[in-house]
Amino acid sequence: MKNAFIFHGAFGSPEENWIPWLKSNLEEQGYTVTTPQFPTPEGQNYENWMQVIEPHLAEMNEHTLLIGHSIGATFICCVLEKIQQPVTKAVMVSGFLGLLGDEVFDRVNETISAREFDWEVVKRNVAEFHIFHGSDDPYVPVEYTEVFGQKLDVRPVIIENGGHLNEAAGFTVFPQLLESIVN
Repeated sequence: MKNAFIFHGAFGSPEENWIPWLKSNLEEQGYTVTTPQFPTPEGQNYENWMQVIEPHLAEMNEHTLLIGHSIGATFICCVLEKIQQPVTKAVMVSGFLGLLGDEVFDRVNETISAREFDWEVVKRNVAEFHIFHGSDDPYVPVEYTEVFGQKLDVRPVIIENGGHLNEAAGFTVFPQLLESIVN
């Protein structure tokens, strides 16, 4: 059975940005879609987010899509280190590695973004990666995405004037994202 997991970012929810639109479109194409609500900002850390997703790890297999926004994109790497079977695609939107130099975001993201990943395991557990990033992201400089792409051996797609590819930047729908998933 085809399934998908969509992870929101810090201070976020599964009811924002392009997530509801993407969920609806994937369901129309026969996917079972899970959009967990992670604790944020209170309680946002690796352990608490992993507690939310651990009950679903056994559902992830060669028919699974993982999609994440911002720290949710980075959290995909945490999930890929834990799963038992490779998934079909992982799509990172405005993701990053390391600290951003913003005290508020660094405090809640640190245990997820500033860890050392086992990149061989991460890459082995997904058939195909996609990375999207806005050229003028006000939170995550493009350089962070370029490093992410180097670690994953994939060239990021940079969207001109895309901001953080969120609702504030006009991304309540994201056709290019959907196209990368279904093709």
